[in-house]
Amino acid sequence: RAPMLHPAMMAGFTPTSSYVSARTRAESQLRDSDAEFRAVINGMSEGVVIHDVTGAVVAHNPSAERILGLSADELRGIKAIERDWHASYEDGTPWPTMDHPAHVALRTGIGQPPVAMRIQRGTGDEAWLSVTAQALLRTGESRPYAAVAVFSDTTAQRAAEERDRQMQTLEAVGQLAGGIAHDFNNLLTVIRGATGFLRESIPSGGDALEDVATIERATDRAEELTRRLLAVGRRQMLRAESVDLGDMVQEALSSIAEQCGETISVETLRANDRVLARLDRAQGRDALQALVDNAVAAMPSGGTLTLTTALRVVERFDVDRGVALTRTYAMLEVRDTGVGMDTDVRERLFEPFFSTKGFGASYGMGLASVHGMMAQSEGFVECDSTPGFGTSLRLYFPRATAADRVHTPPRSVPSIASREIVLVDDDAMLRDLARRMLERLGHTVRLAESGDDALSLLVRVQQSVSVLVTDLTMPGMSGLELIERVQLDYPALPIVAISGFSLNATARDELATRHVPFVAKPFHADAFNDAIERAIAAHASAR
Repeated sequence: RAPMLHPAMMAGFTPTSSYVSARTRAESQLRDSDAEFRAVINGMSEGVVIHDVTGAVVAHNPSAERILGLSADELRGIKAIERDWHASYEDGTPWPTMDHPAHVALRTGIGQPPVAMRIQRGTGDEAWLSVTAQALLRTGESRPYAAVAVFSDTTAQRAAEERDRQMQTLEAVGQLAGGIAHDFNNLLTVIRGATGFLRESIPSGGDALEDVATIERATDRAEELTRRLLAVGRRQMLRAESVDLGDMVQEALSSIAEQCGETISVETLRANDRVLARLDRAQGRDALQALVDNAVAAMPSGGTLTLTTALRVVERFDVDRGVALTRTYAMLEVRDTGVGMDTDVRERLFEPFFSTKGFGASYGMGLASVHGMMAQSEGFVECDSTPGFGTSLRLYFPRATAADRVHTPPRSVPSIASREIVLVDDDAMLRDLARRMLERLGHTVRLAESGDDALSLLVRVQQSVSVLVTDLTMPGMSGLELIERVQLDYPALPIVAISGFSLNATARDELATRHVPFVAKPFHADAFNDAIERAIAAHASAR
Protein backbone atom coordinates (compact mmCIF):
# COMPACT_ATOMS: atom_id res chain seq x y z
CA ARG A 1 0.00 0.00 0.00
CA ALA A 2 1.40 3.37 -1.03
CA PRO A 3 2.01 5.89 1.70
CA MET A 4 -0.34 8.91 1.95
CA LEU A 5 1.16 12.33 1.13
CA HIS A 6 0.60 15.41 3.17
CA PRO A 7 -1.22 18.12 1.09
CA ALA A 8 1.67 20.49 1.56
CA MET A 9 3.94 18.02 -0.20
CA MET A 10 1.76 18.21 -3.32
CA ALA A 11 2.82 21.83 -3.97
CA GLY A 12 5.81 20.68 -5.97
CA PHE A 13 3.87 18.24 -8.13
CA THR A 14 3.50 18.84 -11.92
CA PRO A 15 -0.33 19.16 -11.98
CA THR A 16 -0.26 22.21 -9.73
CA SER A 17 2.52 23.84 -11.82
CA SER A 18 0.45 23.31 -14.96
CA TYR A 19 -2.52 24.89 -13.30
CA VAL A 20 -0.52 27.98 -12.37
CA SER A 21 0.84 28.24 -15.92
CA ALA A 22 -2.64 27.95 -17.40
CA ARG A 23 -3.94 30.64 -15.08
CA THR A 24 -1.04 32.91 -15.97
CA ARG A 25 -1.74 32.43 -19.66
CA ALA A 26 -5.43 33.14 -19.12
CA GLU A 27 -4.67 36.34 -17.25
CA SER A 28 -2.24 37.40 -19.98
CA GLN A 29 -4.82 36.70 -22.66
CA LEU A 30 -7.39 38.66 -20.66
CA ARG A 31 -5.01 41.61 -20.41
CA ASP A 32 -4.32 41.40 -24.15
CA SER A 33 -8.04 41.19 -24.88
CA ASP A 34 -8.70 44.16 -22.60
CA ALA A 35 -5.93 46.16 -24.33
CA GLU A 36 -7.36 45.32 -27.76
CA PHE A 37 -10.83 46.32 -26.59
CA ARG A 38 -9.56 49.63 -25.23
CA ALA A 39 -7.63 50.25 -28.47
CA VAL A 40 -10.81 49.72 -30.48
CA ILE A 41 -12.86 52.00 -28.21
CA ASN A 42 -10.17 54.69 -28.18
CA GLY A 43 -9.90 54.54 -31.96
CA MET A 44 -13.62 55.11 -32.55
CA SER A 45 -14.73 58.42 -34.05
CA GLU A 46 -17.90 58.19 -31.94
CA GLY A 47 -17.83 59.27 -28.33
CA VAL A 48 -18.16 56.48 -25.74
CA VAL A 49 -19.00 57.19 -22.09
CA ILE A 50 -19.63 54.60 -19.36
CA HIS A 51 -21.86 55.63 -16.43
CA ASP A 52 -21.93 53.72 -13.14
CA VAL A 53 -25.15 52.89 -11.33
CA THR A 54 -25.25 56.41 -9.84
CA GLY A 55 -24.93 58.00 -13.29
CA ALA A 56 -21.35 59.17 -12.74
CA VAL A 57 -18.89 58.89 -15.63
CA VAL A 58 -16.31 56.18 -14.86
CA ALA A 59 -14.71 55.77 -18.29
CA HIS A 60 -14.68 57.47 -21.69
CA ASN A 61 -12.68 57.58 -24.91
CA PRO A 62 -10.80 60.54 -26.49
CA SER A 63 -13.59 61.18 -29.00
CA ALA A 64 -15.96 61.89 -26.11
CA GLU A 65 -13.64 64.67 -24.94
CA ARG A 66 -13.43 66.12 -28.47
CA ILE A 67 -17.16 66.00 -29.19
CA LEU A 68 -18.28 67.29 -25.78
CA GLY A 69 -15.56 69.91 -25.56
CA LEU A 70 -14.49 68.71 -22.10
CA SER A 71 -11.14 67.56 -20.76
CA ALA A 72 -10.56 64.13 -19.19
CA ASP A 73 -10.51 65.70 -15.71
CA GLU A 74 -13.79 67.51 -16.40
CA LEU A 75 -15.49 64.32 -17.61
CA ARG A 76 -14.24 61.86 -15.02
CA GLY A 77 -16.72 61.32 -12.19
CA ILE A 78 -19.25 63.96 -13.21
CA LYS A 79 -22.98 63.34 -13.28
CA ALA A 80 -25.25 64.97 -15.79
CA ILE A 81 -27.47 66.11 -12.95
CA GLU A 82 -24.54 68.04 -11.45
CA ARG A 83 -23.83 70.02 -14.62
CA ASP A 84 -25.97 72.54 -16.47
CA TRP A 85 -25.58 70.85 -19.85
CA HIS A 86 -28.29 72.83 -21.74
CA ALA A 87 -29.59 69.77 -23.60
CA SER A 88 -32.75 70.13 -25.66
CA TYR A 89 -35.03 68.29 -28.05
CA GLU A 90 -35.34 69.14 -31.74
CA ASP A 91 -38.28 71.44 -31.03
CA GLY A 92 -36.12 73.41 -28.56
CA THR A 93 -37.75 72.22 -25.31
CA PRO A 94 -35.32 71.34 -22.49
CA TRP A 95 -34.24 67.71 -22.16
CA PRO A 96 -34.69 66.53 -18.51
CA THR A 97 -31.51 65.03 -17.09
CA MET A 98 -33.21 61.82 -15.96
CA ASP A 99 -34.48 61.26 -19.51
CA HIS A 100 -30.96 61.01 -20.87
CA PRO A 101 -30.73 57.66 -22.73
CA ALA A 102 -28.02 56.38 -20.34
CA HIS A 103 -30.19 57.14 -17.28
CA VAL A 104 -33.19 55.45 -18.89
CA ALA A 105 -31.07 52.38 -19.67
CA LEU A 106 -29.87 52.28 -16.04
CA ARG A 107 -33.44 52.46 -14.71
CA THR A 108 -35.04 50.02 -17.12
CA GLY A 109 -32.21 47.75 -18.23
CA ILE A 110 -33.41 48.28 -21.79
CA GLY A 111 -31.18 49.58 -24.61
CA GLN A 112 -32.21 52.96 -26.02
CA PRO A 113 -32.47 53.63 -29.81
CA PRO A 114 -30.75 56.63 -31.45
CA VAL A 115 -32.15 60.04 -30.53
CA ALA A 116 -31.21 63.53 -31.73
CA MET A 117 -30.04 65.80 -28.94
CA ARG A 118 -28.76 69.39 -28.96
CA ILE A 119 -26.22 70.23 -26.28
CA GLN A 120 -23.87 73.02 -25.34
CA ARG A 121 -20.25 71.91 -25.51
CA GLY A 122 -17.76 72.78 -22.82
CA THR A 123 -16.36 75.34 -25.30
CA GLY A 124 -19.70 77.19 -25.26
CA ASP A 125 -20.87 76.43 -28.80
CA GLU A 126 -23.86 74.24 -29.58
CA ALA A 127 -23.71 70.80 -31.16
CA TRP A 128 -26.14 68.15 -32.36
CA LEU A 129 -25.56 64.57 -31.23
CA SER A 130 -27.06 61.23 -32.20
CA VAL A 131 -27.11 59.28 -28.92
CA THR A 132 -27.72 55.60 -28.11
CA ALA A 133 -27.36 53.79 -24.78
CA GLN A 134 -27.10 50.19 -23.63
CA ALA A 135 -27.48 48.76 -20.12
CA LEU A 136 -24.63 46.57 -18.80
CA LEU A 137 -25.73 43.54 -16.73
CA ARG A 138 -23.79 40.76 -15.01
CA THR A 139 -24.70 37.17 -15.70
CA GLY A 140 -27.70 36.15 -13.68
CA GLU A 141 -28.56 39.68 -12.57
CA SER A 142 -31.48 41.81 -13.77
CA ARG A 143 -30.35 45.15 -12.36
CA PRO A 144 -27.77 47.04 -14.51
CA TYR A 145 -24.49 47.83 -12.82
CA ALA A 146 -23.58 50.44 -15.50
CA ALA A 147 -24.67 51.87 -18.86
CA VAL A 148 -22.67 52.82 -21.93
CA ALA A 149 -23.67 55.80 -24.09
CA VAL A 150 -22.38 56.06 -27.66
CA PHE A 151 -22.83 59.32 -29.55
CA SER A 152 -21.73 60.89 -32.82
CA ASP A 153 -21.46 64.57 -33.75
CA THR A 154 -24.08 65.28 -36.45
CA THR A 155 -23.74 69.08 -36.36
CA ALA A 156 -22.15 69.38 -39.81
CA GLN A 157 -24.54 66.87 -41.34
CA ARG A 158 -27.60 68.65 -39.93
CA ALA A 159 -26.28 72.02 -41.11
CA ALA A 160 -25.79 70.57 -44.60
CA GLU A 161 -29.28 69.06 -44.58
CA GLU A 162 -30.71 72.41 -43.48
CA ARG A 163 -28.81 74.15 -46.29
CA ASP A 164 -30.15 71.55 -48.70
CA ARG A 165 -33.70 72.11 -47.43
CA GLN A 166 -33.33 75.87 -47.82
CA MET A 167 -31.86 75.37 -51.29
CA GLN A 168 -34.85 73.24 -52.29
CA THR A 169 -37.21 75.91 -50.99
CA LEU A 170 -35.34 78.65 -52.82
CA GLU A 171 -35.20 76.45 -55.92
CA ALA A 172 -39.00 76.17 -55.92
CA VAL A 173 -39.35 79.93 -55.42
CA GLY A 174 -36.67 80.49 -58.04
CA GLN A 175 -38.48 78.41 -60.64
CA LEU A 176 -41.59 80.49 -60.10
CA ALA A 177 -39.59 83.73 -60.19
CA GLY A 178 -37.70 82.66 -63.31
CA GLY A 179 -40.89 81.74 -65.15
CA ILE A 180 -42.51 85.05 -64.25
CA ALA A 181 -39.38 86.96 -65.26
CA HIS A 182 -39.20 85.23 -68.63
CA ASP A 183 -42.79 86.09 -69.56
CA PHE A 184 -42.40 89.58 -68.10
CA ASN A 185 -39.28 90.14 -70.18
CA ASN A 186 -41.25 89.35 -73.32
CA LEU A 187 -43.83 91.95 -72.29
CA LEU A 188 -41.12 94.51 -71.50
CA THR A 189 -39.53 93.95 -74.89
CA VAL A 190 -42.86 94.78 -76.52
CA ILE A 191 -43.40 97.80 -74.25
CA ARG A 192 -39.91 99.15 -74.86
CA GLY A 193 -40.15 98.61 -78.61
CA ALA A 194 -43.61 100.12 -78.92
CA THR A 195 -42.50 103.11 -76.82
CA GLY A 196 -39.60 103.62 -79.19
CA PHE A 197 -41.95 103.61 -82.17
CA LEU A 198 -44.20 106.08 -80.35
CA ARG A 199 -41.27 108.40 -79.61
CA GLU A 200 -40.34 108.46 -83.30
CA SER A 201 -43.89 109.42 -84.28
CA ILE A 202 -44.17 112.39 -81.90
CA PRO A 203 -42.85 115.74 -83.18
CA SER A 204 -39.85 117.12 -81.38
CA GLY A 205 -40.91 119.19 -78.37
CA GLY A 206 -44.34 117.57 -78.19
CA ASP A 207 -45.95 117.35 -74.76
CA ALA A 208 -46.48 113.60 -75.16
CA LEU A 209 -42.69 113.04 -75.14
CA GLU A 210 -42.67 113.54 -71.37
CA ASP A 211 -45.22 110.74 -71.00
CA VAL A 212 -43.08 108.52 -73.22
CA ALA A 213 -40.04 109.27 -71.06
CA THR A 214 -42.02 108.29 -67.95
CA ILE A 215 -42.93 104.96 -69.55
CA GLU A 216 -39.28 104.39 -70.45
CA ARG A 217 -38.13 105.10 -66.88
CA ALA A 218 -40.74 102.68 -65.53
CA THR A 219 -39.55 100.10 -68.05
CA ASP A 220 -35.98 100.53 -66.84
CA ARG A 221 -37.07 99.83 -63.26
CA ALA A 222 -39.08 96.81 -64.39
CA GLU A 223 -36.02 95.50 -66.25
CA GLU A 224 -33.97 95.73 -63.06
CA LEU A 225 -36.66 93.80 -61.19
CA THR A 226 -36.72 91.03 -63.80
CA ARG A 227 -32.92 90.79 -63.71
CA ARG A 228 -33.11 90.17 -59.97
CA LEU A 229 -35.91 87.66 -60.41
CA LEU A 230 -33.78 85.82 -62.96
CA ALA A 231 -30.91 85.82 -60.47
CA VAL A 232 -33.17 84.38 -57.76
CA GLY A 233 -34.32 81.71 -60.20
CA ARG A 234 -30.74 80.98 -61.34
CA ARG A 235 -31.75 81.72 -64.91
CA GLN A 236 -29.17 84.35 -65.78
CA MET A 237 -26.85 84.06 -68.75
CA LEU A 238 -23.57 84.24 -66.83
CA ARG A 239 -20.27 84.98 -68.58
CA ALA A 240 -17.87 83.13 -66.31
CA GLU A 241 -14.23 84.23 -66.37
CA SER A 242 -11.26 84.67 -64.05
CA VAL A 243 -11.74 87.75 -61.84
CA ASP A 244 -9.29 89.11 -59.28
CA LEU A 245 -11.54 89.85 -56.28
CA GLY A 246 -9.00 92.30 -54.85
CA ASP A 247 -9.01 94.33 -58.07
CA MET A 248 -12.82 94.23 -58.20
CA VAL A 249 -13.03 95.66 -54.67
CA GLN A 250 -10.41 98.30 -55.44
CA GLU A 251 -12.30 99.44 -58.53
CA ALA A 252 -15.49 99.91 -56.49
CA LEU A 253 -13.80 101.47 -53.46
CA SER A 254 -14.29 105.14 -54.34
CA SER A 255 -18.03 104.77 -54.97
CA ILE A 256 -18.40 102.66 -51.79
CA ALA A 257 -16.60 105.31 -49.73
CA GLU A 258 -18.87 107.98 -51.19
CA GLN A 259 -21.93 105.90 -50.33
CA CYS A 260 -20.72 105.40 -46.74
CA GLY A 261 -20.19 109.12 -46.19
CA GLU A 262 -18.41 110.52 -43.17
CA THR A 263 -20.05 108.37 -40.48
CA ILE A 264 -18.87 104.99 -41.81
CA SER A 265 -15.17 104.23 -42.21
CA VAL A 266 -14.14 101.78 -44.92
CA GLU A 267 -11.27 99.33 -44.44
CA THR A 268 -9.86 96.78 -46.87
CA LEU A 269 -7.95 93.60 -46.09
CA ARG A 270 -6.42 92.22 -49.27
CA ALA A 271 -4.51 88.95 -49.48
CA ASN A 272 -0.86 89.09 -50.50
CA ASP A 273 -1.50 86.60 -53.32
CA ARG A 274 -4.03 87.18 -56.07
CA VAL A 275 -7.48 85.89 -55.21
CA LEU A 276 -8.82 84.68 -58.53
CA ALA A 277 -12.47 83.62 -58.68
CA ARG A 278 -14.48 82.12 -61.52
CA LEU A 279 -17.58 84.27 -61.90
CA ASP A 280 -19.47 86.69 -64.11
CA ARG A 281 -17.67 90.00 -63.60
CA ALA A 282 -20.78 92.18 -63.87
CA GLN A 283 -22.75 89.96 -61.53
CA GLY A 284 -19.85 89.96 -59.07
CA ARG A 285 -19.90 93.76 -58.95
CA ASP A 286 -23.66 93.70 -58.41
CA ALA A 287 -23.26 91.18 -55.58
CA LEU A 288 -20.62 93.34 -53.89
CA GLN A 289 -22.91 96.36 -54.13
CA ALA A 290 -25.84 94.40 -52.66
CA LEU A 291 -23.73 93.36 -49.67
CA VAL A 292 -22.49 96.92 -49.17
CA ASP A 293 -26.06 98.24 -49.36
CA ASN A 294 -27.09 95.76 -46.66
CA ALA A 295 -24.13 96.74 -44.46
CA VAL A 296 -24.70 100.49 -44.80
CA ALA A 297 -28.39 100.07 -43.94
CA ALA A 298 -27.35 98.20 -40.79
CA MET A 299 -25.23 101.16 -39.58
CA PRO A 300 -27.59 104.17 -39.46
CA SER A 301 -25.47 105.76 -36.72
CA GLY A 302 -22.15 104.98 -38.36
CA GLY A 303 -19.54 102.30 -37.86
CA THR A 304 -16.88 100.41 -39.77
CA LEU A 305 -17.23 98.55 -43.07
CA THR A 306 -14.49 96.00 -43.75
CA LEU A 307 -13.96 94.40 -47.18
CA THR A 308 -11.77 91.30 -47.21
CA THR A 309 -10.51 89.06 -50.03
CA ALA A 310 -8.68 85.80 -49.36
CA LEU A 311 -8.26 82.18 -50.40
CA ARG A 312 -9.97 79.92 -47.87
CA VAL A 313 -9.93 76.15 -47.43
CA VAL A 314 -13.49 75.14 -46.55
CA GLU A 315 -14.91 71.77 -45.53
CA ARG A 316 -18.54 71.30 -46.54
CA PHE A 317 -20.73 68.28 -46.04
CA ASP A 318 -22.08 66.88 -49.31
CA VAL A 319 -25.58 65.59 -48.56
CA ASP A 320 -25.88 63.60 -51.79
CA ARG A 321 -22.55 61.80 -51.33
CA GLY A 322 -22.73 61.66 -47.54
CA VAL A 323 -19.15 62.88 -47.07
CA ALA A 324 -17.35 66.08 -46.09
CA LEU A 325 -15.39 67.64 -48.97
CA THR A 326 -12.49 70.06 -48.53
CA ARG A 327 -11.81 72.63 -51.26
CA THR A 328 -10.11 75.98 -51.72
CA TYR A 329 -12.43 78.88 -52.54
CA ALA A 330 -11.92 82.53 -53.43
CA MET A 331 -13.67 84.49 -50.67
CA LEU A 332 -15.09 88.00 -50.59
CA GLU A 333 -16.26 89.18 -47.15
CA VAL A 334 -18.27 92.29 -46.27
CA ARG A 335 -18.33 92.89 -42.51
CA ASP A 336 -20.13 95.67 -40.65
CA THR A 337 -20.38 96.80 -37.04
CA GLY A 338 -24.09 97.49 -37.28
CA VAL A 339 -27.22 96.36 -35.49
CA GLY A 340 -26.83 92.67 -36.37
CA MET A 341 -29.59 90.11 -36.83
CA ASP A 342 -31.34 87.57 -34.64
CA THR A 343 -31.76 83.92 -35.67
CA ASP A 344 -35.21 84.38 -37.25
CA VAL A 345 -34.04 87.22 -39.51
CA ARG A 346 -30.81 85.42 -40.40
CA GLU A 347 -32.69 82.29 -41.48
CA ARG A 348 -34.91 84.33 -43.84
CA LEU A 349 -32.17 86.62 -45.13
CA PHE A 350 -32.09 85.21 -48.66
CA GLU A 351 -35.84 84.87 -49.18
CA PRO A 352 -37.13 86.96 -52.11
CA PHE A 353 -38.95 90.11 -50.96
CA PHE A 354 -38.16 89.49 -47.29
CA SER A 355 -37.12 92.71 -45.59
CA THR A 356 -36.97 94.19 -42.11
CA LYS A 357 -37.79 97.60 -43.61
CA GLY A 358 -41.52 97.05 -43.96
CA PHE A 359 -43.74 96.65 -46.99
CA GLY A 360 -43.06 98.92 -49.95
CA ALA A 361 -39.57 99.96 -48.89
CA SER A 362 -38.01 98.69 -52.17
CA TYR A 363 -35.86 96.20 -50.28
CA GLY A 364 -35.74 92.43 -50.22
CA MET A 365 -34.39 91.33 -53.62
CA GLY A 366 -30.70 92.22 -53.38
CA LEU A 367 -29.50 89.37 -51.16
CA ALA A 368 -31.96 86.90 -52.68
CA SER A 369 -30.48 87.59 -56.13
CA VAL A 370 -26.96 87.27 -54.71
CA HIS A 371 -27.85 83.85 -53.28
CA GLY A 372 -29.21 82.72 -56.64
CA MET A 373 -26.19 84.03 -58.54
CA MET A 374 -23.80 82.25 -56.15
CA ALA A 375 -25.65 78.96 -56.53
CA GLN A 376 -25.59 79.31 -60.32
CA SER A 377 -21.85 80.07 -60.11
CA GLU A 378 -21.29 76.86 -58.08
CA GLY A 379 -20.40 78.89 -54.99
CA PHE A 380 -22.19 79.60 -51.73
CA VAL A 381 -22.89 82.30 -49.13
CA GLU A 382 -22.22 82.27 -45.39
CA CYS A 383 -23.60 84.69 -42.81
CA ASP A 384 -22.60 85.32 -39.21
CA SER A 385 -24.53 87.89 -37.22
CA THR A 386 -25.27 88.74 -33.60
CA PRO A 387 -27.70 91.45 -32.46
CA GLY A 388 -25.70 94.49 -31.45
CA PHE A 389 -22.39 93.15 -32.79
CA GLY A 390 -22.70 93.45 -36.56
CA THR A 391 -22.85 91.07 -39.51
CA SER A 392 -20.39 89.23 -41.73
CA LEU A 393 -21.50 88.08 -45.20
CA ARG A 394 -19.02 85.92 -47.09
CA LEU A 395 -19.20 84.93 -50.76
CA TYR A 396 -17.26 81.78 -51.68
CA PHE A 397 -16.56 81.50 -55.41
CA PRO A 398 -14.90 78.58 -57.21
CA ARG A 399 -11.18 79.27 -57.39
CA ALA A 400 -9.96 80.18 -60.86
CA THR A 401 -6.66 80.47 -62.70
CA ALA A 402 -5.43 83.32 -64.85
CA ALA A 403 -6.13 81.12 -67.87
CA ASP A 404 -9.89 81.14 -67.29
CA ARG A 405 -11.11 83.77 -69.70
CA VAL A 406 -14.52 84.33 -71.18
CA HIS A 407 -14.81 83.85 -74.92
CA THR A 408 -16.07 86.98 -76.64
CA PRO A 409 -17.10 86.68 -80.29
CA PRO A 410 -15.46 89.21 -82.61
CA ARG A 411 -17.33 92.47 -82.96
CA SER A 412 -17.97 94.41 -86.13
CA VAL A 413 -19.05 97.93 -86.94
CA PRO A 414 -22.86 97.99 -87.25
CA SER A 415 -23.98 97.90 -90.85
CA ILE A 416 -27.07 99.30 -92.53
CA ALA A 417 -27.01 96.59 -95.20
CA SER A 418 -30.42 95.10 -95.90
CA ARG A 419 -30.75 91.46 -94.84
CA GLU A 420 -33.39 88.80 -95.23
CA ILE A 421 -33.99 87.37 -91.75
CA VAL A 422 -35.90 84.38 -90.43
CA LEU A 423 -37.25 85.27 -86.97
CA VAL A 424 -38.34 82.43 -84.65
CA ASP A 425 -40.31 83.09 -81.44
CA ASP A 426 -43.37 81.46 -79.87
CA ASP A 427 -44.68 84.77 -78.47
CA ALA A 428 -46.91 86.44 -81.08
CA MET A 429 -46.59 89.98 -79.65
CA LEU A 430 -42.82 89.74 -79.46
CA ARG A 431 -42.61 88.32 -83.02
CA ASP A 432 -44.58 91.26 -84.31
CA LEU A 433 -42.53 93.79 -82.32
CA ALA A 434 -39.19 92.29 -83.45
CA ARG A 435 -40.43 92.21 -87.06
CA ARG A 436 -41.29 95.90 -86.93
CA MET A 437 -37.88 96.72 -85.40
CA LEU A 438 -36.05 94.80 -88.12
CA GLU A 439 -38.16 96.21 -90.94
CA ARG A 440 -37.48 99.76 -89.72
CA LEU A 441 -33.80 98.91 -89.95
CA GLY A 442 -34.33 97.99 -93.59
CA HIS A 443 -34.42 94.22 -93.30
CA THR A 444 -36.88 91.77 -94.79
CA VAL A 445 -38.36 89.45 -92.18
CA ARG A 446 -39.93 85.99 -92.40
CA LEU A 447 -41.66 84.72 -89.26
CA ALA A 448 -41.79 81.26 -87.65
CA GLU A 449 -43.47 80.41 -84.35
CA SER A 450 -41.54 77.22 -83.55
CA GLY A 451 -38.38 75.32 -84.35
CA ASP A 452 -40.24 72.96 -86.67
CA ASP A 453 -41.80 75.90 -88.54
CA ALA A 454 -38.36 77.45 -88.94
CA LEU A 455 -36.87 74.28 -90.42
CA SER A 456 -39.76 73.97 -92.86
CA LEU A 457 -39.36 77.63 -93.85
CA LEU A 458 -35.61 77.28 -94.39
CA VAL A 459 -36.15 74.45 -96.83
CA ARG A 460 -38.06 76.91 -99.07
CA VAL A 461 -36.03 80.11 -98.60
CA GLN A 462 -32.51 78.95 -97.74
CA GLN A 463 -30.94 80.57 -100.79
CA SER A 464 -32.13 84.09 -99.93
CA VAL A 465 -31.88 84.11 -96.10
CA SER A 466 -28.96 86.01 -94.56
CA VAL A 467 -29.49 85.38 -90.81
CA LEU A 468 -31.59 83.22 -88.49
CA VAL A 469 -32.77 84.87 -85.23
CA THR A 470 -34.24 82.47 -82.67
CA ASP A 471 -35.56 82.60 -79.14
CA LEU A 472 -33.86 80.09 -76.82
CA THR A 473 -36.87 79.22 -74.66
CA MET A 474 -39.67 77.72 -76.71
CA PRO A 475 -42.03 74.77 -76.22
CA GLY A 476 -41.18 71.68 -78.20
CA MET A 477 -37.85 72.19 -79.91
CA SER A 478 -35.71 74.59 -77.88
CA GLY A 479 -33.64 77.35 -79.43
CA LEU A 480 -30.38 75.50 -78.73
CA GLU A 481 -31.73 72.38 -80.42
CA LEU A 482 -32.78 74.48 -83.41
CA ILE A 483 -29.33 76.09 -83.60
CA GLU A 484 -27.68 72.67 -83.59
CA ARG A 485 -29.96 71.43 -86.41
CA VAL A 486 -29.48 74.57 -88.51
CA GLN A 487 -25.69 74.57 -88.16
CA LEU A 488 -25.66 70.93 -89.22
CA ASP A 489 -27.96 71.42 -92.25
CA TYR A 490 -27.00 75.02 -93.16
CA PRO A 491 -23.43 75.59 -91.91
CA ALA A 492 -23.09 78.86 -93.86
CA LEU A 493 -26.09 80.53 -92.18
CA PRO A 494 -25.27 83.04 -89.36
CA ILE A 495 -27.46 82.79 -86.23
CA VAL A 496 -28.46 85.16 -83.42
CA ALA A 497 -30.00 83.96 -80.12
CA ILE A 498 -32.45 85.98 -78.02
CA SER A 499 -33.92 85.14 -74.61
CA GLY A 500 -34.87 86.38 -71.19
CA PHE A 501 -32.96 83.47 -69.62
CA SER A 502 -31.42 80.12 -70.43
CA LEU A 503 -32.55 76.81 -69.00
CA ASN A 504 -29.03 75.47 -69.43
CA ALA A 505 -26.32 76.84 -67.14
CA THR A 506 -23.70 76.22 -69.87
CA ALA A 507 -25.72 77.84 -72.64
CA ARG A 508 -23.51 80.94 -72.78
CA ASP A 509 -20.39 78.82 -73.36
CA GLU A 510 -22.18 76.75 -75.97
CA LEU A 511 -23.34 79.84 -77.84
CA ALA A 512 -19.83 81.30 -77.73
CA THR A 513 -18.34 78.05 -79.05
CA ARG A 514 -20.83 78.07 -81.91
CA HIS A 515 -20.10 81.79 -82.61
CA VAL A 516 -23.74 82.73 -81.94
CA PRO A 517 -24.22 86.27 -80.50
CA PHE A 518 -26.78 86.62 -77.74
CA VAL A 519 -29.27 89.46 -77.18
CA ALA A 520 -30.97 89.63 -73.78
CA LYS A 521 -34.61 90.60 -73.54
CA PRO A 522 -35.77 93.29 -73.36
CA PHE A 523 -33.57 94.66 -76.13
CA HIS A 524 -33.16 97.84 -78.16
CA ALA A 525 -33.22 97.95 -81.94
CA ASP A 526 -29.55 99.01 -82.09
CA ALA A 527 -28.44 96.06 -79.95
CA PHE A 528 -30.56 93.76 -82.10
CA ASN A 529 -29.00 95.02 -85.32
CA ASP A 530 -25.49 94.96 -83.83
CA ALA A 531 -25.89 91.28 -82.93
CA ILE A 532 -26.96 90.48 -86.48
CA GLU A 533 -23.88 92.15 -87.93
CA ARG A 534 -21.62 90.43 -85.38
CA ALA A 535 -23.07 87.06 -86.34
CA ILE A 536 -22.33 87.74 -90.01
CA ALA A 537 -18.80 88.97 -89.21
CA ALA A 538 -18.07 85.99 -86.96
CA HIS A 539 -19.23 83.62 -89.69
CA ALA A 540 -17.10 85.33 -92.30
CA SER A 541 -13.96 85.23 -90.11
CA ALA A 542 -14.48 81.53 -89.36
CA ARG A 543 -14.32 80.59 -93.05
